[in-house]
Amino acid sequence: MHRWQDYIRALTYPILFEANPLEAVGRVLTTVMDDQRLGTRDEFVEAIDHALASRGDLGKRFSENHSDAVMRGFLVEVARVLRTRGGSDSVPGALNSKDSP
Repeated sequence: MHRWQDYIRALTYPILFEANPLEAVGRVLTTVMDDQRLGTRDEFVEAIDHALASRGDLGKRFSENHSDAVMRGFLVEVARVLRTRGGSDSVPGALNSKDSP
């Protein structure tokens, strides 16, 4: 997958200034996945798998404020939520999360 970094940037940009990115998973997925032009659920999961398999520091690559461990933890949780939703279609609408209203 040659565009995996673009998918990861789309997921991590909204958490650049979050104190605890894990608390923003639902909001980020709602924001990012509501724009169906960005990609399908499967494309995002594949991009996350590429990112997690990389040996580079994801904190340095995609965030100025979060460590590699925080970024990897965030991506693991995003992938878990996306995988539990199933299917290969785009993810419209709000996803259930502890930070959803």
